[in-house]
Amino acid sequence: MGAAAGRTFFAGAVASHKFRSDWSAVAAAFVGRTIPSVRGRGAIREIGVLTSSSFGLALRGSGVFTSSDEIDLSLRQPLRIESGSALIELPAGRTRYGEALREKLDVSLEPSGRELDLQASYSRSFGPIDLRATTGWIRQRGHVRNRDDDPYGLLELRRSF
Repeated sequence: MGAAAGRTFFAGAVASHKFRSDWSAVAAAFVGRTIPSVRGRGAIREIGVLTSSSFGLALRGSGVFTSSDEIDLSLRQPLRIESGSALIELPAGRTRYGEALREKLDVSLEPSGRELDLQASYSRSFGPIDLRATTGWIRQRGHVRNRDDDPYGLLELRRSF
């Protein structure tokens, strides 16, 4: 495919706020820019400048129902290419004299969808035992538009020794 290298620059911002002693929120957003270069004689001839982003929002409550419990709610988007393209050269056939024909394709690297992960969890301590229940919903996993939604659940039980 060819050897690729590049320089990446990222910038981001994180903000948090404590509403009361038992509730707090955090927001984070990041944007990046990658300037790639392609070496060698692979199928990938050129990659344009890539712009990427990610973000997350979270809300945490502690001591909501008892003095030893926590509720966490979050929404996040994993790293996603927002813009960029690549020039790919592929074999497309042969002439009647046996010479290889090649086709150049200019393809977008921006995915068709936008993955969003929504998660809620509740945890509580029972002396040396911690119990945590988590449920979530992933929309367009892998930033693929037509992918089915992916609900999940997890129950954790921990004991300190």
